[in-house]
Amino acid sequence: MDVPVTAFGGAGNIQYFVDLFTKTNVPGALVGALFHNKVLTIKDIKKALHESGFVVRQ
Repeated sequence: MDVPVTAFGGAGNIQYFVDLFTKTNVPGALVGALFHNKVLTIKDIKKALHESGFVVRQ
């Protein structure tokens, strides 16, 4: 049985998101403090994922 998993918590920088999606099969990730504290933006994450070969909506 396949069960969808969403990973969340513990991301320290943008590389965590690239690693998450390149090394696992999770369909999504939650971002809280990194956005709240203005460390990253959605645009930053999309750009990094795109540069790593992922198709992302602009």
